[in-house]
Amino acid sequence: MSPNRHLKYSIITIKVNKKRFKKSLKAAIEKAGGILCLTADHGNSDDMYEHKKDGSVAMGADGEPKPKTLHSLNPVPGIIYDPEYKGEYDLTLNEGR
Repeated sequence: MSPNRHLKYSIITIKVNKKRFKKSLKAAIEKAGGILCLTADHGNSDDMYEHKKDGSVAMGADGEPKPKTLHSLNPVPGIIYDPEYKGEYDLTLNEGR
């Protein structure tokens, strides 16, 4: 699969998940009176290919970029969705491990 197709399918996947959240998950949380804490694992959509020490993309024997199969060490985004938030907890972002 070409690098552009990998990127294309990653973007489609992200958009589909975003649309699903907006429609069904958000409604279910509101109906249940719940709170959603959403995070991602250290996937590799942000860095899809192996790189050489000089920063260039490593190529496989087939001439295609070598897919990166390890998870990245980049920060992971997180979302808290609380439709009934009334200031009862601090919204300050704390970074850490």
